[in-house]
Amino acid sequence: MELNDQLSLTDFENNYWYAAELKLYAKSLGVKNTAKLRKDQLENIISDYLKNGCLLADELTETAIQKAANKNSKAKESQGKAKQSPSTPDHLAGLLTLDTEIKNYCSNAPTKSFIVAEAAKVQPNFSKKSGAWYWLNRWREAQMIKRKKVTYGDLVQQFLVLSNTKGRLPQIPSAKMNNFISDFLLAKAGNLEAARAAWQELKALDIPKTYKAWSEQEKES
Repeated sequence: MELNDQLSLTDFENNYWYAAELKLYAKSLGVKNTAKLRKDQLENIISDYLKNGCLLADELTETAIQKAANKNSKAKESQGKAKQSPSTPDHLAGLLTLDTEIKNYCSNAPTKSFIVAEAAKVQPNFSKKSGAWYWLNRWREAQMIKRKKVTYGDLVQQFLVLSNTKGRLPQIPSAKMNNFISDFLLAKAGNLEAARAAWQELKALDIPKTYKAWSEQEKES
């Protein structure tokens, strides 16, 4: 099956697509900066296109996230602080403090270590939850789209909110294989080797790429 304008939304959602396929098709639709978009963003763009028959231009071509980031990077530093180069990541500019407004966020080891260390000061012995970093980044992007001022202290507080959430955090949209394997093992349906084999079977089936869909299919067969 190939990605094209004749594909139904159901067929698109029930098939597994590689990132390269999604980027190529999105580019053919006129989507800009496809190389910078995550797989889940590309999937959402194409889903909207197949559903509506057109691109939602402003949020799909030059993303609001990038616009907000560009605006923030040009803002002046607060009085009494040295100016930061628009292209210098915050952690390299020596700006990792709780009160620092996020300008050029970099999701790397120094930044994460800072967030974890500050979170531990607020809540000693807290436990990091799987998926917390992913959803923290999505929360940060959402605030930027709304043009809200976000500090590293805000990130620390949101990181604690995510880490203290009861139960599992929502699954990462683009990590379909990892989500399937995680659910497969959690359901004690077999070992890791069996999970990988089941995933290969699921990829060939015309059903949603979830453990629930695979399990229901197994019961019917």
